[in-house]
Amino acid sequence: HGEDTQRGQNKTSMSQSFARAARNWRSWILICLYACSFGSELVVSGNISLYFTEGFRMTQADAALAGSLMGLLNLVARPMGGMLSDAVNTRYGTRGRMWPLFLSSACMSTMMIAFVSIDPDPRNRQQVVICLGIWAFFSTMTSGTVFALVPFIDKQALGGVAGLVGAGGNVGALIGNVAMMGGYRMGFTVMAALAALSALLVPCLSIPGEGTMFKSEHSRISELESGGGIALNPMTVPVSTEADQATTDPQETVSTPAEAPAEPDTSDKKRRETREKTSLLQTV
Repeated sequence: HGEDTQRGQNKTSMSQSFARAARNWRSWILICLYACSFGSELVVSGNISLYFTEGFRMTQADAALAGSLMGLLNLVARPMGGMLSDAVNTRYGTRGRMWPLFLSSACMSTMMIAFVSIDPDPRNRQQVVICLGIWAFFSTMTSGTVFALVPFIDKQALGGVAGLVGAGGNVGALIGNVAMMGGYRMGFTVMAALAALSALLVPCLSIPGEGTMFKSEHSRISELESGGGIALNPMTVPVSTEADQATTDPQETVSTPAEAPAEPDTSDKKRRETREKTSLLQTV
């Protein structure tokens, strides 16, 4: 019975983590970014060989070699994205992590647009392969910068956020393959447009307790304190109530002139000196 109870508690905590992550709008921004980065990689990996052989008249060997660039760059650029995010975090804090994410996703969408704009022609083989390599580099880097931000979205639902963001890659691949039904260029164009829209979502992202990539929450608090609207803590400010005013003695609040200090009594002093002399004579 104890094991069953523990399993039930674990199941409840997992469901609560998933529900909490799903209710967090920040999770959905990362889901969109991962869908347009890793999801696009899956779509391109599955269709690039046929696109090169049919449109650019490449051999199967050359098309497969060009397509393998993404797998190779995944080993390099993805960890590089995470390490770049850590390096920026060391100098600029958590808000700095959003800048590598924004720049890599913007470059990813730009290179996909350049890739689509190249006409399928055997004379353009070199240009299209270069564009593919640069796009794959920034696409895999974006995947690394996305997961570098996952722990800061909701620390109480870290597993739920990571699971939803990871699933976003499969959703992006599904959307991309559906778009491919209209043709290779049509599918790549849809992916480029979605990637550009996802890059525009990064400035809207805000980290709890930190702020956005342009404005810090700490600076907002300092502005309130330095300006006219200072946020005071009611627990530290004494508040005068009607009951306190009613119980206060009005005579206590009236200031009275200070009384003159009393003069010392000299007769008592003389008596003490006489006693001391008498006792001294008696002892002698």
